[in-house]
Amino acid sequence: MKPASFDYARPVDLDEAIELLRSVEESRIIAGGQSLVPMLNLRLARPDLLVDIGDLALGEIRESGGYVTIGAGVTHARLGSDPLVANLLPVVHACIGHIGHEPIRRRGTIGGSLAHAEPTAELVTTCLVAGATVLVAGPHGQRRVALDDLVVGPFMTTLEAGELVVAVELQSHEHAWTGFAEVARRRGDFAIAAAACSIEPNGVSRPRLSMVIAGAAGRAQLIDAGELDAVRRVHRDVVALVMESVVVDVLADEVAFKRAIVESVVGDALMATGWFDG
Repeated sequence: MKPASFDYARPVDLDEAIELLRSVEESRIIAGGQSLVPMLNLRLARPDLLVDIGDLALGEIRESGGYVTIGAGVTHARLGSDPLVANLLPVVHACIGHIGHEPIRRRGTIGGSLAHAEPTAELVTTCLVAGATVLVAGPHGQRRVALDDLVVGPFMTTLEAGELVVAVELQSHEHAWTGFAEVARRRGDFAIAAAACSIEPNGVSRPRLSMVIAGAAGRAQLIDAGELDAVRRVHRDVVALVMESVVVDVLADEVAFKRAIVESVVGDALMATGWFDG
């Protein structure tokens, strides 16, 4: 299929982009286009105006004060090759190879992934566990919103008319144990379920575990599992601890199946941290 007709604009700065989005009610942003173009072709999206933000200066990656700021235009491929991301955001770096295939990773952007809010998106999952705050710009200026407040459901966000994601700020996990795992039918397919975790040192003896579970419900679930014992508990005990907080929001006859998959990726993500003895 071919998309319905639409007007196209390629603004040269952020103010022009916001004005274009504000002036046309049925307008959509395109960056890498890896989610939007298929929707256009299937006519699931029928905008009157497509605003291409490819010329905006949204490609910076920088570190300051224990946080890494990533511009919305940074591609998945660049995240996978950037040494700053590899060293300070290892959980984000670990998920990149699971995102689609190489052509998708070369075009898709972090801002597009977060704004699209696909329920098992790898970057939503890992950015949540990295404490992401999203910088949003719009007709009323800029605002900061926690990613957990931005994504409210499958393909649903709190972005308002005329707003766009311009950057995401993540806590450095340089000294944490982190892990990511997912289950998909085939390599490159959308995940059935995914999990990302971070075990923060939190002092010498009682590290703290945070985990994000995607695929059990309509949006990724951020779980604070609390402090772990000084002695490294076997991972099956921690899996059971995490699973006590997971909400499985699917049809009744699918709950056991989905819980089994989620439990598997939770265990795999925990073991990927290298923190557990067995």
